[in-house]
Amino acid sequence: MVPRLLIALAVAGVLTAGADAAQPVPGQDPVATATAKQYRTWRKVNDAPVLSATHGNRHVFTFVNRKAEVAALSGTFPFPVGAILAKESFEDQAGRPGAKGPLFVMEKRAKGYDAAHGDWHYAVVAPDGTAALAGNGKDGSPTAFCAACHSMAKINDYVFGNGTRMKVKATPLSPK
Repeated sequence: MVPRLLIALAVAGVLTAGADAAQPVPGQDPVATATAKQYRTWRKVNDAPVLSATHGNRHVFTFVNRKAEVAALSGTFPFPVGAILAKESFEDQAGRPGAKGPLFVMEKRAKGYDAAHGDWHYAVVAPDGTAALAGNGKDGSPTAFCAACHSMAKINDYVFGNGTRMKVKATPLSPK
């Protein structure tokens, strides 16, 4: 069981950790850093920001690349290899989006990358465009907490779509 608060605190802690925290070398995740440069040209799947407790209580807008569009908009899962979802985030400022926060990225990798977690790769890109953390859902990965939360949306190939035009089945944000 992974409570939402724990995930939110983990995200906030990773993104605000001091110099003693393990930080990857900037640009370590080429797909995530490239995504940060181009996601705004992709299909945006929500018109209004969604307040996401599991992304550090930030307001988010979700974008999907061309490879992800059919699955996301029709609800035909699984997503194909190469599908990328990007969540643009903003700090909460009196109930409205404020300062730009990190970009949360999910990339569908080839079969066998991380079969227990749908072969998804997770990354967080800081507002300056550097990869803050990246990995899969396996124990010891810096993004294992991402996969732990997304496992609750296994029915939708590990993707939540609350507040978007994505055709997903409603999923709880905590296990039953």
